[in-house]
Amino acid sequence: MIPTLQLAAGAALLSAVLAFGGAWKIQSYRMDSLEHKYNDDIQKAKDATAAVEGTIAARVTEATAAAARRGITIRRSADAARSELDRLRNVLSDNQRRRDENPSSAGTDGAATGEAILGECAGAYQELARKADGHASDVKQMTEAWPRP
Repeated sequence: MIPTLQLAAGAALLSAVLAFGGAWKIQSYRMDSLEHKYNDDIQKAKDATAAVEGTIAARVTEATAAAARRGITIRRSADAARSELDRLRNVLSDNQRRRDENPSSAGTDGAATGEAILGECAGAYQELARKADGHASDVKQMTEAWPRP
């Protein structure tokens, strides 16, 4: 009878070990599957992030290039304004020279004052236009470079 009990106990122990081993193996497969899915999800997230970063970088680069082109246009406009201002100064200088040569003409003082005011206004206008154009270009660059969904 004892050998039968030992045989039964051995069989029960063997069954328990096999059940434990089988459960361990099944859990191992499940865990491997979950790790594989987790790694796939991580890679997909990395790929998506890289794509978004690439899009943002391209948008920033494009906006920067457009801002540089606008800067060239602004500088050309400022140069044209300076040329026109120089032309007006030459006209004012010629008028002043004529007034100095013929001081008896009427309105000499008023014309000189008007010319001085015109010169100051032109300089102030030119500076204001430069600042406004630069600000508008900066706003446009930030708007174009801002990430969009």
